[in-house]
Amino acid sequence: MDIKPYFYFIGTTIFLPIWILLFVKKENRKDMLLVGILAGIMAIIADELYSSKDYWNPVSIFSKFPFESFYYGFIFGGIGTEFYELVFGKRNSKKRMYSTRIIWLLIFAIITVLSFVVTVNILGLNSVIACLVAPLINGVIVAVIRKDLFIPQLWNGLFIMTLTFIMFQVLLLINSNLFSEYWMLENLSQIFLLNIPLEEYLFGFFVGFGTCNLYEFLFGYSIVKN
Repeated sequence: MDIKPYFYFIGTTIFLPIWILLFVKKENRKDMLLVGILAGIMAIIADELYSSKDYWNPVSIFSKFPFESFYYGFIFGGIGTEFYELVFGKRNSKKRMYSTRIIWLLIFAIITVLSFVVTVNILGLNSVIACLVAPLINGVIVAVIRKDLFIPQLWNGLFIMTLTFIMFQVLLLINSNLFSEYWMLENLSQIFLLNIPLEEYLFGFFVGFGTCNLYEFLFGYSIVKN
């Protein structure tokens, strides 16, 4: 069987061991599951309604369900919530240090939907712009309200961007024509850094910046030293 078309699944699975390593710790599980599920759902919506029409055309193992989209969001979202704490020897506070803001989950969802509608349906821009704008706006809101989360947000953006770079470098070893075969390059900036489109770096950073500290923001936890 030719594995090249299934790069989406393969690329995500590369990081499954890291996800499992983080999930083993009981205190990590709630935020990994929450952010992972939310990111997975958003990935399905973005891919099915927008990105598959103007950005790329990945092949799915299951033709009737975009499993890889959810899988990617779930794994990367889960890793992003804990990677900063793992690297810097920190954890969530056991007690809530701030008020809960569950209503903001709905607000963030509305901002995300409006980002796609305005940038794609109204302005006629590529959906990747919406994929950058939505997490950027949401992340800035989090940083303004919870200034203590700004540095972790920046690091999480860099971490996810780095994982994105590693993933694509491995996939390029499997298929050197990956981007020309499955990306609609005519719709992109045509800027490549180490053989990877600029848009993929930006997407990794903004998704990490905008989503990986949602749990702490929504439920009022702080990040403290172990």
